[in-house]
Amino acid sequence: MKNLSRQPLLCLICVLSASVVAAAQSVPVQTASPLYTGFQMPTAGGNLSYALNLGERLTTGYGAQIGTASATVLSGDVGLITPSVRMPTTIRYTGGYLFVTYGQPSSFFHDFLISQAYITKRWHFDVSDTLTYLPETPASGIFGIVGTGTASGVTNAQGVIIPFATQIANTVLGDANFNITPKTTVTATGFYALQRFPGLTGGIQTDTYSGQGGITHRVDAVSSWATFYTYNNFSYISVPGSFETQGVTGQYKRQLNRKFAVTVAAGPNIISASPLTKQPTTLTYTVDAQATYQGNLASAFMADIGFKRSTNGGSGITFGSTDNTVSGDISRRLTRSMQATVTGNYTTTSGLLVLTSQQVNTQTGVGSAQINRAFTRTLSAYVSYAAQHQTIQGLYIGVNPLIGLQQTVGFGVTYSPSPIHLGR
Repeated sequence: MKNLSRQPLLCLICVLSASVVAAAQSVPVQTASPLYTGFQMPTAGGNLSYALNLGERLTTGYGAQIGTASATVLSGDVGLITPSVRMPTTIRYTGGYLFVTYGQPSSFFHDFLISQAYITKRWHFDVSDTLTYLPETPASGIFGIVGTGTASGVTNAQGVIIPFATQIANTVLGDANFNITPKTTVTATGFYALQRFPGLTGGIQTDTYSGQGGITHRVDAVSSWATFYTYNNFSYISVPGSFETQGVTGQYKRQLNRKFAVTVAAGPNIISASPLTKQPTTLTYTVDAQATYQGNLASAFMADIGFKRSTNGGSGITFGSTDNTVSGDISRRLTRSMQATVTGNYTTTSGLLVLTSQQVNTQTGVGSAQINRAFTRTLSAYVSYAAQHQTIQGLYIGVNPLIGLQQTVGFGVTYSPSPIHLGR
């Protein structure tokens, strides 16, 4: 039964991926500019973008309930990059309200980012703060809420999916880069993140402190290498103790041709001994590998696939875990006014905490597909499908994770005019 329940998700991803690739081979080349098909963050300073979304989503298999949870979605997006060359500020906000008619309470959701950079000839400083308030684990879309109009973005960022659990996450990041030579850069990064589960949801609440330092060297126009040292500390609210990880990572980037690029990073990682995790000092490894293909402007075809192995705070159900994730993303312009996007990943999560003789192990699959159709340069419609499947073994604490298959269908309209130019 467990294997059969995962077949709809896997079949869907395969069929949709094949459809998009087939379209990439058969659609005639377009030379005209495409109609605008939804919200996108500005790519140049002095621009402001915004969008308004109205949609409906239907979810089956929500938690342990029988039936369908439906919701009307009202949301908006704003993106801004100030015109300053030396001190650009980036702001992104997405927020809205889920008017739920059955199955769960209605809820607001918010995702806010502000980033300030300071750029000189040899220095680049950046400080950013990201705050999210979501009624469920982020799974797909630019801010994690399934079926709300934006196709690409977060896909199962936390490893374990927890439906109907209000989550607050705040991340503060400071980054400094110094160009020793035109080809060599020294980098130092500080990072703080918190995860909270307000109300009665009962998730394990985590604080994470991280630091990283390293050096990057550009070998030539198509390749570079880097070496980093990384330290992480994970602690929990109202729980004594913490655990640490540290390791060294080597990274290599290569632009194989104009369309195809690869990045590979890997290295040893030490998980410290801690009564909290009930483990002695453990030697493991981290991996972060990605391959990206970008087609011509006419097709706007893009595809990437990656693998990542890392240790995190436990996603609210354990005191620490190790995740292995395979992910992929395909997007393709089907016609001048129609865009298709398919995303998916598969994650295995092994908890570090042993409550009984059985370790907590989770297997999570997430797949989504969306088609956007532009009617004018400011108005478009979308239809989307997302499937999430999760199994869990072992005794966990905190909130109740998703068990089984959950499917969501979304459709709606988006109003998004061309970017507004600010300043000079």
